[in-house]
Amino acid sequence: MRINASIQDSTAVIHLTGRLDSSTYCSLREGCDELLHLPDISILEVDVHDVEHINSSAIGMLLLIHELAQKNGKQLHISNLRGLVLRVFELANLHRHFTIVSGNVG
Repeated sequence: MRINASIQDSTAVIHLTGRLDSSTYCSLREGCDELLHLPDISILEVDVHDVEHINSSAIGMLLLIHELAQKNGKQLHISNLRGLVLRVFELANLHRHFTIVSGNVG
């Protein structure tokens, strides 16, 4: 998986490409943790448009990042759900836990 980050105003966007699973845990967690500690950031957006695969480990990781965001007074948004990733979010009712933007479910 590739991870690219950008910042625009008070939003940090992490664009993910490839497979989102347990093998990507450390790099994603470190990237998100770093961005969540920036004082000018109020929203962390995880863009999953180019994610081909997501498993239960990745869902747990996103839930943990959501908790970290809340503890830091930030919001976590998941954007650009499509294909298999959208289906997993729908089946697991994850729209109840995350703010979904651009490709909304529920």
